[in-house]
Amino acid sequence: MSDFLKAGMKRIKEEECLLWEILVSSIDGERDRFPTVSPFVLSEVINGTINYIGGKSGKVLYWNCRVPEFRRKIVDYFDMELVRQDDVLSSEIKNKLVSMTRLKLRPCPQDRHDFITSLDEYFQGNKTRPCSSYRLSSEFVDKVNEGIRRYHSFECIDVKRIGEETRGFIEDDLKFIAENYS
Repeated sequence: MSDFLKAGMKRIKEEECLLWEILVSSIDGERDRFPTVSPFVLSEVINGTINYIGGKSGKVLYWNCRVPEFRRKIVDYFDMELVRQDDVLSSEIKNKLVSMTRLKLRPCPQDRHDFITSLDEYFQGNKTRPCSSYRLSSEFVDKVNEGIRRYHSFECIDVKRIGEETRGFIEDDLKFIAENYS
């Protein structure tokens, strides 16, 4: 396997770990459920990050902007907020978040195209119950918490605080899902 391919696979694994570390850090006692649909999670992680860095979060939400351009709108807004608040996040965490939310083209049926992010691919949710919620197993949470320890202290703080800021957006989305899809 080439060094280029190994580096790419390592980057993908690190991004996926970061996503789960943020989500696990968002767990607050009994508030431990997550939506099953990846655009909700994309919105939650981006808005939680924007809130953490002191930006204007909540401007682009999945349930408030469910149009084909949602991903483009939220990623463009995220990029703008990251530029405004450039010195808040550690460079490693920022680079992984930017890479994980970068748009890429995904072919769709009828020769249409859609955009997707790596976060959408990492977060598969529960495909048997779309637009619902689920809990992570305690074993998985414990394993993810062990992984958080690999960061330097300032990076660990970023991950945990982004998770804490993400929880409010998760709760809002879960309420929306319960009211509109149950």
